[in-house]
Amino acid sequence: MTLKQLTYFRSVADSLSFTKASRECFISQTAISRQIQALEEELGVPLFVRNTVRVRLTPAGEYLFRQSKKILGLVEETAIQTRKIDFERNPHLSVGLPSLMERQAVMTPLRRFRAAHTAIQFSFLHGVPHTMINAVVEGQLDVLISMSLDLPDLSGLRVQTLLSSPCVLMTAADHPLAALSCVQPHQLAGETFAFAHAAGIAPTIERSADYYRQLHLSNVHTRYAESLTDVLMLVESGGAVAIVPSLVQDRLAGTLHFAQIEGSGLSADLLAIALPDSLNPDTDLFLTFLADYFSVEGG
Repeated sequence: MTLKQLTYFRSVADSLSFTKASRECFISQTAISRQIQALEEELGVPLFVRNTVRVRLTPAGEYLFRQSKKILGLVEETAIQTRKIDFERNPHLSVGLPSLMERQAVMTPLRRFRAAHTAIQFSFLHGVPHTMINAVVEGQLDVLISMSLDLPDLSGLRVQTLLSSPCVLMTAADHPLAALSCVQPHQLAGETFAFAHAAGIAPTIERSADYYRQLHLSNVHTRYAESLTDVLMLVESGGAVAIVPSLVQDRLAGTLHFAQIEGSGLSADLLAIALPDSLNPDTDLFLTFLADYFSVEGG
């Protein structure tokens, strides 16, 4: 029995819904079901009665639910006090930057913040956004800076919009559309679009379908990649085109081509994501600095 399994069990038991628990824990419903099943197999008893209509606790599940709240409450309080001691003695911030888009957008304000607060040490995490959201929820990451693309429901978290970036079409430099600075939606018919789709709980499929509806496209193909890096490789190799925030243009100009999409109105937000009650006092300081910076730069 692990603390993660107990956490997932408590969430399902509290809502009596695997769907709600998966959203709350920012993992797929399949993953949370597997963890509960593993817990039941280890204990040798069923914890839930499941049918097509409802989920309810067994008597053993009810007992474990009561005990899990006590156990996890003690663990969480211990973690809180331990972190408070560490933050007081060693001020630091852990920041998640999933891809080059976020790194490019936040590098200048980050340098300015570090120059103004030299005592604060930084650590950085790169990777899949939904994994870093889990790290935020578990208190292992103070702030996640992420584009709003491919994110799950962020209810319960502190979400701050830093800037909004219009979306543009990205193609290989030798793609037939690379000769155009502005593309008409009808010129995209028959193209293969690449989207990053790294998590079962992320709304990538719905987002891509919404893009097609907005552009009145029907005769197109879709390829889902594991990360933005994979999307870039697909596009650069000529295997697809992609819709991306315009803030990546400066970094990738030369190897790829970018064009406006006439009348699309598509955009993506740069978000700062944190716990609403972060134990790290420097989290609020950093978020306030970012908000002030982007309000001036954006204005």
